[in-house]
Amino acid sequence: MTWLNRLLRRTQMEEQLEKELRFHLDQHAADLIARGHDPGEARRQARLAFGGPEQVKEQCRDARGTRWLEDFWQDLRYALRTLRHNPGFTAVALSTLALGIGATTVMFTVINGVLLKPLPFPDPSRLVAVHGHSETWNAALYGEQNLAYLDFLDCQRENRSLAIAGWIYDSGTMSEPGDAEHVEEFEASSNLFSVLGVPLFRGRAFWAEEDRPGGAPVAILGYSLWQRKFAGNSAAIGTSLVLDDKRYTVVGIARAGLRFDGDEADVYTPMGQNTASYMQRRGPHPVTTIARLGPGATLAHAQADLAVIGGRLAKQYPDTNKDREFVAQPLRPDVGDIRSTLWLLLGGQPGAADRVRKCCQPAAGARDFPRA
Repeated sequence: MTWLNRLLRRTQMEEQLEKELRFHLDQHAADLIARGHDPGEARRQARLAFGGPEQVKEQCRDARGTRWLEDFWQDLRYALRTLRHNPGFTAVALSTLALGIGATTVMFTVINGVLLKPLPFPDPSRLVAVHGHSETWNAALYGEQNLAYLDFLDCQRENRSLAIAGWIYDSGTMSEPGDAEHVEEFEASSNLFSVLGVPLFRGRAFWAEEDRPGGAPVAILGYSLWQRKFAGNSAAIGTSLVLDDKRYTVVGIARAGLRFDGDEADVYTPMGQNTASYMQRRGPHPVTTIARLGPGATLAHAQADLAVIGGRLAKQYPDTNKDREFVAQPLRPDVGDIRSTLWLLLGGQPGAADRVRKCCQPAAGARDFPRA
């Protein structure tokens, strides 16, 4: 008989147990009477021989394997009766439980979405952020340093462990097509989408020859702007737009929901076509850099490569690169100063550690890219 059958037939089994015990007591007492004992004395000795009927019943109930569930049901009924007789205490207890469970759920949802959820790209654990670092820079106050464009090109060209891409945040006025509109522009390296492993929704990414001064003026539309300005028409590819009085040919459309620093770009243009003076100096650091570890490469390999490059540049350009090095770190969400606060709040919730252990993945980031 399965434990479920034993549980469902509890009443019948109790009746059978009672009959069984009575039969054995009567049988033993009859044997003693047959040996010449007084009937009253025979029954007393029979009960003593069995050790007491109630103790025997408890042992039989334990042997069924359903005792824990029966006890739980009895405890639950007792608790419900107690709560029913104390409505004030019941209201306070239920409110406390509801608030505790709700707070834990909310905090875990925030932590999971902001700190634990992996990046929505192929093999996200291979994505890293590359930062500049110097002893005089207060990263805790200002965040990690970006790279100078010339340093970015050196790191991109000379390292052997990383495929490095980057972008510069900008904004401008799109005067065509339609009414003039302020747009968010991201000047991107030609390999940005391939490093991320993200195909475009339509069209193509920039070619390498377009990502340099004098290259053909081309642009990739953000998905939302494509919907808004071009009514989601695929014929937008090959048409033109005017951004800050410069005409670009549309060659692609980014996928929906692609965000950088929490923002969806309206327009992507080639970073190498920016001829501003700060792009030719190593003092300004405008380039946010992301990279993907190459086949077989580890973070240690990447850091070693960057250390060699940083050392060479420090000697070659002491005015701008002295004591400046480059650091590769697992790509993580940018939550500013609240990271430790979030962990502290989650740690104060019951059962938080178990939930984190189940959900945390190594070298995982969040939904958006960090602002370095």
